[in-house]
Amino acid sequence: MDNAIHWENDYAAALRKAKAENKPVFLSFFSPDSAGCRLMDAVTYTKKEVVSFLNKFVVSVRVPVDAKPLADDLDVHSAPVSLIVDWKGAEHIRTVGFRAPKEFLRSTLAVVAKIYMM
Repeated sequence: MDNAIHWENDYAAALRKAKAENKPVFLSFFSPDSAGCRLMDAVTYTKKEVVSFLNKFVVSVRVPVDAKPLADDLDVHSAPVSLIVDWKGAEHIRTVGFRAPKEFLRSTLAVVAKIYMM
């Protein structure tokens, strides 16, 4: 098992990859100045269950909160903000702030499972 999330850094490329692999996209907006982002990095994104789930079931993409025009197009103005979108770019859930590993997995799994069943 990998011990790190396979982050893409280009949203358009992530959507193309998601379409090719028939997976949803986990889009994370971050800022190195955000305490919530630092917590996500230290606590949630290091948990083996989170890493394994994201690497297996979604295409993960991480972009700075000031990435223009993407942040404006998706109405994101703070971090951390996470979205799960299908490969067409349709948003299925948006979360704001830190989420502990169990909470993260519970909510993410439910949405990803719903997308896979569509």
